[in-house]
Amino acid sequence: MEQINPVIIIGGGPVGLTSSILLSLRNIAHILFERHPSTSIHPKAAGINQRTTEIFRVMGIEDEVYAHAAPAEIAGRTAWYTSLGPDGKEILSRDAWGEGIYEEEYAKHSPSRYDLLDLKILTLFVESLGSWHGNNTLTKVVVIGPDGWQDETGEWQKHRGIFPVSTVDTHLPILPLSTRSEYPTSTCPLFWRCQQVSVFKSQHIGRRSKAAIRNALATMATTLEWFGATTYRLKTNGLTIFLDAWLEKPSVLPKFLTIDDVEDADYIFISHAHFDHLPGADRIAIKTGAIAIANGEAINVLRNAGVLEEQLVPVAGGERVPLFTRGVREAAKRGEVGVEPGPPGAPSSPHHELAVAAVHVWPSLHCLMPGKSHADIPEVMDTGKEYIGGTSQFACTLNTTFGMKYGLLKMGDHIPRESMDEGMRSFVDYINGPARTCMSHFDGGQLMFNFLLGTNKTLMWSAHLGAYEGILRSVEPKPNVLIQAIAGRANLNGRPFDGSAAQFAVKVSKWLDEPEKVIWCLHDDAPIKPWTVNVQPATRLLEEQTSSRVLDLPPGETIELFEA
Repeated sequence: MEQINPVIIIGGGPVGLTSSILLSLRNIAHILFERHPSTSIHPKAAGINQRTTEIFRVMGIEDEVYAHAAPAEIAGRTAWYTSLGPDGKEILSRDAWGEGIYEEEYAKHSPSRYDLLDLKILTLFVESLGSWHGNNTLTKVVVIGPDGWQDETGEWQKHRGIFPVSTVDTHLPILPLSTRSEYPTSTCPLFWRCQQVSVFKSQHIGRRSKAAIRNALATMATTLEWFGATTYRLKTNGLTIFLDAWLEKPSVLPKFLTIDDVEDADYIFISHAHFDHLPGADRIAIKTGAIAIANGEAINVLRNAGVLEEQLVPVAGGERVPLFTRGVREAAKRGEVGVEPGPPGAPSSPHHELAVAAVHVWPSLHCLMPGKSHADIPEVMDTGKEYIGGTSQFACTLNTTFGMKYGLLKMGDHIPRESMDEGMRSFVDYINGPARTCMSHFDGGQLMFNFLLGTNKTLMWSAHLGAYEGILRSVEPKPNVLIQAIAGRANLNGRPFDGSAAQFAVKVSKWLDEPEKVIWCLHDDAPIKPWTVNVQPATRLLEEQTSSRVLDLPPGETIELFEA
């Protein structure tokens, strides 16, 4: 050709970058526009077709590409599985991408082969082209943004208000961006001699065995975050699970996560329907499409709050519920995976073999409070204080139900506002605010949940200091980790427990074969009496008399729940 016209490349993804490098090798002047200062937005661009591999041959790095790419026996198979969980089954597998029965067909069109290689290819660019300095008058890399663009003279120009650009020469090892840009302060020309390129490691499945899939699932971390009272976020096996939903509280209490900041949830489990457990579940469910699993009273409240019927699962204790990833649930709706049989009109439920976890639901009990009225409640609940007798023969959770309905939730009617302290005023404002549409004076039947997350990964969540002895003794599998509420007077088999909260916690641990870890809950600050709970006596006695060890979980922090 007598004349080479300048080339503009829009987009610095794998195609744009390889085109830029090839043009540079041919000494063809060009300019590349890229909105992002790095390649991390392309982590899934792993397939390299034959034509691109031919470019790598011209560049002299074809053999290196083959050496780093996924092996042909893996890359050359495509498979469909029911799940990556421990019970996942292969539905179908076939030859693909020029391997197996397609090898001859692909070979007709190119001597180069199709490969699977993620962004590690950029490292190969760095290694192989590091000695090539090119002509810095031929190549310009431009990073673009929302305000305009800057040409080679350094003048800021408006390009229909679309992008700011910073022009740089390719001889620089690092490209400085304009200080007016909100993007990071440097990037790399042609990703050559660049130390900032992220390298992603592909894990191509191919014909992985069930054992390999189970091992992959077993290595996934299970994390837990506590947001005060009995509300937790559990992440495990690809699921995001909320245990209770009391995130937005009376104004005097700290908030560690707002509902607006909740981006995803697969399931919401509710222990009971009271004001400090259920509120927020409606908004999270509506926002995220999460499935709510709770007692009938809580389900009715959520239904009235606008949660869709297909998201509501009422339970009463005794149920065993498989848990599925959102992708599997959506696939079941589309009829793309196996579903459980059900009556006409019932929501589609994936076949149980597609589950990645399970939960066993058990009846439980709400705690009782010492004394005969709210006036008898201490300012600080001491888990070492023993309560013996002192109640009527009919003392039970009915006292809590009617005390909640006519006392606690009507506090604003009984006490003049000017006589209230700040905490009480914030509580009255809260229960008479938006939360009132998503709570009940009736707990609806306290529930506890035993989550089966994998081998030696069982978590029990008991959000009140009450239980049926026979149930705890018979629970299988026994939990490795127990989240146990430690506030109030214990409720054993529907009767006030004679003894301390600490003594009751020891019994619970022994009935459950002494879980390795115990995490206290419902012991943080409250807007009304008791202001807080002293857990030290319970921790001390539990660790003296059982092999269980108390794990301290500060609010707002994330921990890994099980040992790797």
